[in-house]
Amino acid sequence: MAYADYKFYSEVFHGTMSEADFARFAESASAYIDAVTFDRITPELLADENIGGKIRRACCACADDMYSCGRAADVKSETIGSYSVTYGDKSLTEVSSARYNAVKIYLGNVYADGVKLMFRGCG
Repeated sequence: MAYADYKFYSEVFHGTMSEADFARFAESASAYIDAVTFDRITPELLADENIGGKIRRACCACADDMYSCGRAADVKSETIGSYSVTYGDKSLTEVSSARYNAVKIYLGNVYADGVKLMFRGCG
């Protein structure tokens, strides 16, 4: 189940993806959030107005990142005479870092049961 719905994405987050694209990427974004939060998100956290809103925003930001990653490449060079463009792909490290940071903006300082949701250590 996706953490955010299209209504939230379009009306609160002000995203620009189509509803069909958002539905596809929101599922993957929610799975990614589960991975980086070590499945610490509970129904109680989602029901909390403040934390639930942050989780939904993180889902939207991550979905936007996933969508844009597949659609845009960096321009490495461009020639005007006899028009030519050379594109370069982002490295896997750059993509992973951008996606992680998109989620961290919203969930980096959120606590659940006394532990930060994105904390990688024990207890």
